[in-house]
Amino acid sequence: MIRGVLPPCLCVFGVLALAGCADPCIDDGLLQDAGAANDCPAAASGTADESGSGSQSATDSASATDSASATDSASATDSASNSNSADGSASETDSASATDSASETDSASATDSASETDSASATDSASATDSATGTDTGVVPGCDDGVQNNDETDVDCGGACGDTCDVGEDCLVPLDCASHDCGGDGTCQGAPLWCEDADGDGFGDPANCVMVPTDEDPPGGTVDNDDDCDDGNADTFPGAAPNDDALACMQDEDGDDWGDDSPPAGVTPGSDCDEDGAAPCALVVTQDGTGDNTYDQGLAGVLADLGFVLTYVADTDAVLADANGFTLVVVSETAQSGDIGGTYQDARVPAICLEGLVWDDMGLSPEGAVSPADSVDILAPAEALAGGLVGTVDVINGGGSGTFSAAPPAGALEIASLPGQPLAVVEFAFDQDAAMQGGFVAPRRRVALGFDADQGNGAVTIQDDGLTLFEAAVLWATE
Repeated sequence: MIRGVLPPCLCVFGVLALAGCADPCIDDGLLQDAGAANDCPAAASGTADESGSGSQSATDSASATDSASATDSASATDSASNSNSADGSASETDSASATDSASETDSASATDSASETDSASATDSASATDSATGTDTGVVPGCDDGVQNNDETDVDCGGACGDTCDVGEDCLVPLDCASHDCGGDGTCQGAPLWCEDADGDGFGDPANCVMVPTDEDPPGGTVDNDDDCDDGNADTFPGAAPNDDALACMQDEDGDDWGDDSPPAGVTPGSDCDEDGAAPCALVVTQDGTGDNTYDQGLAGVLADLGFVLTYVADTDAVLADANGFTLVVVSETAQSGDIGGTYQDARVPAICLEGLVWDDMGLSPEGAVSPADSVDILAPAEALAGGLVGTVDVINGGGSGTFSAAPPAGALEIASLPGQPLAVVEFAFDQDAAMQGGFVAPRRRVALGFDADQGNGAVTIQDDGLTLFEAAVLWATE
C-alpha cells in the first residue's frame, strides 16, 4: 500500500460522515447549498448568527451591514482556499457556492437594513411635514397674531377675543361682534348709529356719531340718524320745506314751507325768496306779462311801497309751478279769464284774485257777477282786511270800470259788498285750511277782491280807498 493514500472505502465513509454531521444552519459549502433553504429559514432570510449580518443590519446603518457582508465573504473565500489545497476541482465548486451563499446572505441583510432605514426616514419625514404645516409656527396664538386660531370666529376676533369682530366678519353669537348683532347669515351686522342733535330738530349731526350696540342705551342728546345738514339751526333739516322737496335738507325760518333760495353752504337751496330777512316777492299775472296798464300800475305801486320785488307773467304763460317760493300771487283783473282759469287754485302760497270771472275756477265762490257800481259798503270795519275804512267808499273809476260780486260759502270772511246789497259780496277771504266753494280747502290764505276793468272802454284806475283795501288784503294774506 502506498503511504499517504487512503483506501477508496475510507474516503467514501468520510464523506458520508461529514454529510451526516453537517448543521444546515452553518455555512459549510456544498451541503448547505443543497438543502439549507428548506431546513434553515434563517439562512434564506440572512439572519443566521454566523453571518453576523441580520442582527447588525437591524440595529446599525446600511454601512454596517455592508461591513458584515464583507466579513462573510472573506470567510467563505478562506474556506474555499483551504478546500482548494485538498482538491482543485472541489475547491472551485466550493468557492463558487460559498461566494453565492455569502452574496445571498449579504443581499438579504442589505434588504432588511434598507427597509429599516426607509422606515426611519419615513418617520423623520413625517416629523418634518408636521413642522412645515405650522403645528409649531414659532408664534404664540393670540388676538393679534393675524391668524384665526383657538376659538376665534374670524381672524383675531370673536370667541376668547371678545366682541371685536367688525361688520361682515364671521360670528357665532352676538357677543362676538362689536355691534352685538350676529346676523342670520353668521356675520356681524352694523350697530345702530346715534348722532348728536344739538338743535333739537330730530335730526343728527353726521360729524358727531357713535355706534351703540343694540343691547346698550344710546348717549343722551342723540338721535338714531345722521341726516341733519346744519345741526346749529332748528329750522334746517330734511323735510323742513315740503313745498319745495319733502325729503331734501333745506332751511325754512319763516315757516312757509318753502326753502331758502340762498341758504348756507351744505344746505339744499329752495325757492323761497324772502328767507333771512330778504325782501318779499310777488308773482303778478297780467294780460301781457307787464305792469304797464294803468290798472296794474296801481297794484304795482302798493306792492312796491310794501317792499315787494315783482315778477310778472302773462296769463297765457302761467303755470302752477311759477308760484313756488313766492310770498304772494296776484291775479290781476287784466288777465283773461279764459287763459288763466284755475291755474293757481292749488298754489301753496297766499293769493289775491281780482278777476271775478275765475272765482269759481279758483274754488272761491260761484263766478262773480259784473256790476257797474264803482263803490262798496264796508261790512266788517273791525277786520284788518277793511284797512280801517268804514261806510261806503269809492274803489274804481274810468272806462268800463265796475265791480264783481258773489255769494261766498259760509266759511268766508265777508268784508265789503255792493252798496245796499250785503249778500252781493265784493270782497271776501278765507284763512288757510278753511272750507271754500264745493268743500275745496284753502291751501293758503285767499282773498277775492272784485274790481272790474273793461279796458275796451278806456283806461281804468283804482281809487285810493280801493288801493287801501288792496293793501290791507296783501298784508293780511302774507302775515
